[in-house]
Amino acid sequence: MKLLRDNKNKKFPLLLIIISTFLISSILEVDGNTIIGDSIFPAKETQLFLWRITYGNSKPYNAGDKFNFTVNSIGGGIYSSKNCLIVNASLDFFNSSGSKWTNFKNNQFYLAINKSQFFLNLSLFILEGYLFMIPLPINLTLVGESYTIADNYSITDNTIVICSWGMHRGTYTFNANGILTNGKFETNNELFFIMEYGDDSNNSLPPQNNENNNTISSGCIHIFLLILFFSNVIVIIRRMNALSRYN
Repeated sequence: MKLLRDNKNKKFPLLLIIISTFLISSILEVDGNTIIGDSIFPAKETQLFLWRITYGNSKPYNAGDKFNFTVNSIGGGIYSSKNCLIVNASLDFFNSSGSKWTNFKNNQFYLAINKSQFFLNLSLFILEGYLFMIPLPINLTLVGESYTIADNYSITDNTIVICSWGMHRGTYTFNANGILTNGKFETNNELFFIMEYGDDSNNSLPPQNNENNNTISSGCIHIFLLILFFSNVIVIIRRMNALSRYN
């Protein structure tokens, strides 16, 4: 009977340790990032992001047009014989003159990343210029080396300039979260369009994951999980002390 009781007492702290480890993983996920292995993508599934065109020369974009980028799925899988974090996404375009949305890309492969192996595969989705989000921590050298159609690229702080096809030039500036804040695109030295992260009007798709609501709900979840975590730590310490006295 004593041996059985000892085994139960030893399993209880172990169970709490497992629960605490799970809670730590959950805390890392509610911050808005998805982590698989050592690779990090700065979004969670179903999140929606908006960029607005602040300048366009009408070929084909105008000021007031918008892009809506939706993260459809983030998961682990094998890509080019490597274990990767793989992202699928959709892209919708809002034409301000016609006041309507058009789907450009629907749940298509976006990128695959394995940080430890310095591997990043950028889809045609991105190579067409839609480099909205990049993995964390930011590594623009890896982005430039993975941009297979680039003639050359240059990096200054969190900005990368990519030249391709002898006539296209894209300037991408990212914030610390790996989200494009400003994109400028030129063709044959003529400014094509400029887009900026965020939206300031009502002509947008219904916000599936409103940023403010996300911040509040994520903050509440984060606090709740921290309370549970530290409560478990206290219980574990007390339980271990009780076991030491019993033994």
